[in-house]
Amino acid sequence: MKNKEKIICNYCGGHDLKKRTNSFYEIEPYGEKVEVKEKILKCMACGEEINYTYNYTKEFENAVRISEESSVRNILDYFNTQKIKLKEIEESLGLPIRTLSRWKNRMNYSKIGLTLLRIVRSYPWIIYVAARRFDKKIVDEAFKKAAMEKFDLVENKELQTIIVINSNVGASFEYKAKQTNLTYPYSIRNNNFCLKQGVK
Repeated sequence: MKNKEKIICNYCGGHDLKKRTNSFYEIEPYGEKVEVKEKILKCMACGEEINYTYNYTKEFENAVRISEESSVRNILDYFNTQKIKLKEIEESLGLPIRTLSRWKNRMNYSKIGLTLLRIVRSYPWIIYVAARRFDKKIVDEAFKKAAMEKFDLVENKELQTIIVINSNVGASFEYKAKQTNLTYPYSIRNNNFCLKQGVK
């Protein structure tokens, strides 16, 4: 192995190391999995093994980067499929205009930005409460409704959640029947959900 003499056993200080390689997949949240060669050294003096993949190889760092970038693309594509405009997300979260587009096209996001995307992707109703300036009652209602849906406590299980953002009132939940074109928007009035039926 190249530069083998520079790596010593962490346990006995020995230099007689034998290399073996395994394959594993690195995957970031919402990202694609990337194959990585796991490099392990076995000390022939004491028998201990050293996995130097994470600390000594650029291959692992590159795999993390590839998976992270695919995570950003996948999350932003998900918003697009849900018909949630990036501009509306930026307005709700107070982000500068075209921030999300730059993250997707140039991949110049920060770790904080990446974490923010993952939070919003995991809990899309955060867009709604952000648009309502994180009013505590709104947060409580949105959290309760999301929990009810998660555990199948919503009365009509044929309805699926769609988040609709309105520039005038901030945002609202909308429930759409899976096999019809009927929509059932939930709006906030006096901090309570009220069901109104309409035809889209």
